[in-house]
Amino acid sequence: MTEELERIEAEALRTIGDAPSLKELDEADIAYLGRKAGKLTGLLRNIGSLSPDQKPLFGQALNEAKARVEAALTDRKALLADAERSARELAET
Repeated sequence: MTEELERIEAEALRTIGDAPSLKELDEADIAYLGRKAGKLTGLLRNIGSLSPDQKPLFGQALNEAKARVEAALTDRKALLADAERSARELAET
């Protein structure tokens, strides 16, 4: 399960880094962190199948991965918002 977590996190970070617009960034947010169908959220549902000694370790790794993805989303959102604002300002002048 740890390999799957690492694969999904890497995929999420790549998708976020490649997102060309805020709309696509929001779609990535939903795809990886969404409550119902988020890929990382889905891993949380499977934690019950782990042995009691693995649950805390995997839970911690999952929370850390989610935090890194959330931070990447925040950073990329700020970057894209600034770029869109600058483009609008240039268009107005």
